[in-house]
Amino acid sequence: MKYSTLKSFSIQTILGRRDVWAGQVIRLPEDKAKSLISAGLIEPLKQTFEKLFHEHCQRMGKFSLTMNEIKQEDPTLYEKIRQVVKGIDRAWLAEDLAGVKGAMAEVERLYGLAEDEINTIIESVKRELQQSGCYS
Repeated sequence: MKYSTLKSFSIQTILGRRDVWAGQVIRLPEDKAKSLISAGLIEPLKQTFEKLFHEHCQRMGKFSLTMNEIKQEDPTLYEKIRQVVKGIDRAWLAEDLAGVKGAMAEVERLYGLAEDEINTIIESVKRELQQSGCYS
């Protein structure tokens, strides 16, 4: 089973002493992992992914746009976001921690671009309407 390391530590293996760094993904038999989990040194990779996803959802909740709004305003950007979201799924299934983190960060970046782009359009329309006297 795969585990994410939470802290750096050294471990004795049949090949000698091995340093393990925080953030690494390691594979261990479940019986060997129990004491490391209890010591707070590792956690199942699935648990790490679930935490990351929860944090990602919290960050995404701060955006005011929905995917449908992005699709209406910028179908190309919508498609880019959709492809990156699929990349999160692929990385998750491949147990690729760096891939999951990178794809989540990219979705957040693209959402930020979409929000900036749409807000710029809205402000531009408001200015035009104000100048024409139709909006105060």
